[in-house]
Amino acid sequence: MEMVEMNNKIKVLHVINSFNLGGAEVNLLNLLKAFPRDCYDLHVGYSFGGDFEADFRQLDIKLFKYNSKKAKVKSFQSLINIFMIAQYLLRNRIKIVHTHNFSAHVWGSVAAKLTGAKVIEHVHDFRYEEPHYLLANGRDPQQFRLVRYFAKLSNRILVLTRNNHDFLIRHKMADEAKIRLQLNGIPLAQPEMVDETQLRGKLGIADGKKIILTAARMSKEKNILMVLQTARGLREKHGDVLFVIAGDGPEKEPIAQEIKNQGLEGNVKLIGFYPNVRELLAAATVFMQPTLMELHSITMLESLSMHTPTLVSKGVGCNDDFISHGVNGFLLDPHDHREWVAALDSLLNDPAKFESVAAAGRALVEEKGDINKTVQALDAVYEELSENYD
Repeated sequence: MEMVEMNNKIKVLHVINSFNLGGAEVNLLNLLKAFPRDCYDLHVGYSFGGDFEADFRQLDIKLFKYNSKKAKVKSFQSLINIFMIAQYLLRNRIKIVHTHNFSAHVWGSVAAKLTGAKVIEHVHDFRYEEPHYLLANGRDPQQFRLVRYFAKLSNRILVLTRNNHDFLIRHKMADEAKIRLQLNGIPLAQPEMVDETQLRGKLGIADGKKIILTAARMSKEKNILMVLQTARGLREKHGDVLFVIAGDGPEKEPIAQEIKNQGLEGNVKLIGFYPNVRELLAAATVFMQPTLMELHSITMLESLSMHTPTLVSKGVGCNDDFISHGVNGFLLDPHDHREWVAALDSLLNDPAKFESVAAAGRALVEEKGDINKTVQALDAVYEELSENYD
């Protein structure tokens, strides 16, 4: 896109629930850091702060707090949120509203339609999954019972998986022309060198231990019990391996108790929430993510980008379309720990294979996970909608 005057910049309001820790928030932060300021006047509407609020405040963007607390979609506060967002759109002459959570999409899309703005619905959650799938993984499908109505308000729908794309078509929620399959992207610059000795000392990890890292919210769909089963199966073959689990959540205490029950205190270490996962990845030997539900994991991308061999669940999210098993990563059954044990054993016993998979993983992210390529794709969508703006 050519340089444009301030008055001709495309004005975009991103609408998100909060700046709490989560995939949608990390994705938005990465996008905003990479988007060209010479072409866009960028705004972000949010309802309350969180872990990332300071990071967003450091960016050259305009922040707009439309609410100061959580609100349900079916509540009086929703009407207030819609009114506040609509006012902001009119006052700032916003042309495009780009939403990032379901409730934020409800409020942002209605406000956009009231003011004549175009709507981009960016799907970072499981709103376009079948109810039986959500129920099987401990999710309440009722939270997404209104999706079909609000999908119709979207001018473009960005999805991360082929399954979400097919769901929209199958249920006649959107025309093919409206849907874009758009993977997440990350900055590819390597992080600063980590003092691994200092990091290990801080975490209480002995020198010489090979770290198998899992970083995830401690919830049932993240399948952390698979890490424990894998650790138990691998400990006889590789006594120098330590499974490190970073994260917090409702399953943290049950997992801690299970580690004790299985006598895995010397094989598995819980370190709780860790703010800089890339720092952990720099010290990790292998990254494993045995999740039961996922779309396109940013942590997976970060792991691959840092030459860390990566093990993920097959049949989950876009993993099968993204990873080539045994080439640039491993696709494994999230219900069979023997596959995870075998893959780790193979990597740890074969340095040539380890290096080959690590290098191919980095190449994969350079090809398909570069945030600059994501920005180029979104730039084309913004341009398309701006040209059709009336």
